[in-house]
Amino acid sequence: MQIKVKTALAHEQQKENEAVKRELASIQEYIDNHIPDLEEESIYFIPLQGNYMQIKRTMLFAGVMISTMKKSVQGIKGTLRTQLVGYDAEVAKIQFEFPPEFLGSLDYAEGLPVHFQVPVRGLKEDAVIKSSSFQCTLEDVEVLAVNG
Repeated sequence: MQIKVKTALAHEQQKENEAVKRELASIQEYIDNHIPDLEEESIYFIPLQGNYMQIKRTMLFAGVMISTMKKSVQGIKGTLRTQLVGYDAEVAKIQFEFPPEFLGSLDYAEGLPVHFQVPVRGLKEDAVIKSSSFQCTLEDVEVLAVNG
């Protein structure tokens, strides 16, 4: 399955920005080279990177929401639990909701880049945390609306 990375409806106007184009291309390359086949009829979260800022005790956490649903998803909500492998740290759970007016639609084999600002306890200094250090679980996922 070939995943196509796209922007949310709320960020459509940013697609022509050069920095956004570079980020989308970088994410697409990562997805193309690192993501195995995914099971059908699911929503996945693929972690990309975290930037921990000690002064704020938070991490800007980047990832991609991927749909393998046969129908067009118009909204998603749920909980993301994250553990850092190799770090003595605790990441707060993330409760997210992407309503239709933000998401637009997420069709079969499409990926939506997302960023979360999340509290972290236990890290002592600024750090860039690579994708391989994340263990993520989506829970209580609700597809808010489907079309098709």
